[in-house]
Amino acid sequence: MDREWSSQILTEAQEGWDWFALHLGPDDKLMIGRMRNTDGSAFILGNWATADGRSEEIAGEAVTAEPARWTEIDGREVPTHWRLDIPSRGVSLETEPLNPSAWMDTTFAYWEGPIRFTGSHEGVGYLEMTGY
Repeated sequence: MDREWSSQILTEAQEGWDWFALHLGPDDKLMIGRMRNTDGSAFILGNWATADGRSEEIAGEAVTAEPARWTEIDGREVPTHWRLDIPSRGVSLETEPLNPSAWMDTTFAYWEGPIRFTGSHEGVGYLEMTGY
């Protein structure tokens, strides 16, 4: 279960995050978190989980997560399509939202929704983004 508490945990130097939860076929799962800083840099972390319960951290420098296409929603530009690469794992993906306009206009507005992806693996997942 996912519980969005707010974006209040961000420091003054951070503007938001991008969070991916991906199902890589029937067995493996990949989670990537990308904290965006106001200076344009980002801190990335990852986790790979297997069907037998093993979990392995993936170092941020091993992951590339870059916006591939943006969608205008409520006067904001939101990166709804992404490129994700983890060469050490043979992962090279392009994500696509099922609904590019899945903007949650709440007190702490954010984008969240199901995604699909193609490339080295095919599957489905979920994306959440704050701070746009």
